[in-house]
Amino acid sequence: ISLSSGTLLLLLGVAALTTGYAVPPKLESISDGKFPLLDQRAADYNQALGTCRLAGTALCVAAGVLLAICLFWAMTGWLSQDTKAEPLDTEADHHVEVFRDEPEPRLSPIFRDASGQSWFSTPTSPFGQSSVQTIQPKRDS
Repeated sequence: ISLSSGTLLLLLGVAALTTGYAVPPKLESISDGKFPLLDQRAADYNQALGTCRLAGTALCVAAGVLLAICLFWAMTGWLSQDTKAEPLDTEADHHVEVFRDEPEPRLSPIFRDASGQSWFSTPTSPFGQSSVQTIQPKRDS
């Protein structure tokens, strides 16, 4: 969430900064011979451009903080996973035994039928091991 929020705030901040600096300001004063006149709409427009620059800077700072927090969380998460890992055994002389009586690993309930039987295991029969074999016909070459 902090990564996506930080990215969104960064994009909004860059857009506001681009608007604030790329749009040209308007002339606020118009000289009419003896004394200058102040154009209030032009002054408000220029103030809005300044506000865009300020808001863009604030959004970019907030995005930087969020992205730094996200990076910190990611780095601490990766470091804690590495400390839990066991070191590899470099000796290749060890014998590994495989036992068939171990229970099959738990799968998601999606991969089980109504009786609780896994789709990936061999079906159990109440009569024991089945002796039926499938025979494929030979291809004519």
